[in-house]
Amino acid sequence: MPIVNGDMYPELKIHPVDNKRLIVAIYDISDEDAISLAHKVAVATAYIEEKFTDLCGVQLYIRSSDKIEAQKQRYSYETFEATGDDREAIHAFAAQNNIDVLHSRDVKLIRGLYKDNPSFELSESQQQLELEIEAFFTGKNISWSLNSPAWNSTWLNKSSDNLSLTNILHGLLNAAQGKLQYSQKQIGLVRALLNKAGHIRHCEENLISFVQRKNYSARNCIVQNSYGYDDYYDYRFELNYHLGNYYFLMSGCLDILGRLLADLFGITINNTVKPNIERGEFLAALQPKSQALYDIYSEETLNRWAVALKRKRNYVAHESEASYTTISKPKKKKISDSEVKKKVEGLRNWNAMRLLVGDDAVESNMRFAEFVIRMNEDNEVLTKDAMQFTYYDSATRTEQMALFHPLIDIKFDYEMIERILNQTASVLRSSEDTNCSSIHTGGGRIPNE
Repeated sequence: MPIVNGDMYPELKIHPVDNKRLIVAIYDISDEDAISLAHKVAVATAYIEEKFTDLCGVQLYIRSSDKIEAQKQRYSYETFEATGDDREAIHAFAAQNNIDVLHSRDVKLIRGLYKDNPSFELSESQQQLELEIEAFFTGKNISWSLNSPAWNSTWLNKSSDNLSLTNILHGLLNAAQGKLQYSQKQIGLVRALLNKAGHIRHCEENLISFVQRKNYSARNCIVQNSYGYDDYYDYRFELNYHLGNYYFLMSGCLDILGRLLADLFGITINNTVKPNIERGEFLAALQPKSQALYDIYSEETLNRWAVALKRKRNYVAHESEASYTTISKPKKKKISDSEVKKKVEGLRNWNAMRLLVGDDAVESNMRFAEFVIRMNEDNEVLTKDAMQFTYYDSATRTEQMALFHPLIDIKFDYEMIERILNQTASVLRSSEDTNCSSIHTGGGRIPNE
């Protein structure tokens, strides 16, 4: 234990570790896209080596081909022979090379790998692959955009100029202040959407950076905890903090969107109709005003996601933190009392501890150790990193149970909020070139009248 000026201090076995390299295996990608990505990574590497010497880096492993081999020396990536959809071979390759992110466009393969609960991230699109790399940089406090590289960029610059999500909202804000002639209240709501959208992306990248660190720790930093079981620092505290913020930011965007549309289209808000774009009564009021927006929000996948997001937000806001855990079920055969006693006695020298801290503290520690051992030995894991809560279903008027995997859902959640905001902004901007007689602004003036 460390001693400073004669005083002794505790030292924990389980602590945060730094993943200084992101190792990415690209199984399924066109040669052109692979070379393009390698070039983007090379630019980022040049910046990091100039500004942040030896802070971090990205190592690419790319499926071999003649064109890929020809560029190998120029871009300093590694190559490998494809293993097809053999999941066992993929896991072996990932373990051998300490892979952090595995990319494939084969959706069926990705779904199968998710079921294996791997200790690495999975990517199924170019957007997700580049997100994983940028998130790694974000975790090192480096603001970097692979597609719009700029030395000494700031987070504001990245969120304002380099994201498809914020770019289209910028366009809507400009139109709202110009041709669309929105009221000051409506302009304020559009600006709020734009600001939240940038924060959502930043929050998503922070979340993914901590998931990457969690996975790295699970692969490389396993230690035995005080109760004799394998353990590692899982970044749960940090992830729960950002998850709660993530849900509030996204659901806040949906709330602002509902208020904006209610004001634009003159939808009266009362006890029956509330400005919630996922609710049937609001959709019914919106449909005669804009069939295009009604079609967006009533689409089954999007509507179900919006409803689930609000439930998660309400749970976090009113009942708990955004906490996930391992879901277990009892084993048929339980550990015996004598086995538990033997395991507890073997954990440490309890008699020596009695001399230091007294009988009461030792007995309390031994009882808790028994509890931990029984939890581990008497139960088997059903699923890991899952959030479970009850909610009131207004349709059935009963309490229902929700179970989902928040860490797996991070990228899907972002893609859904991006879809909602981009499609909405596109519809609203289209009114620049059409008769907007159904859209009302403050003071009752009709744009382009």
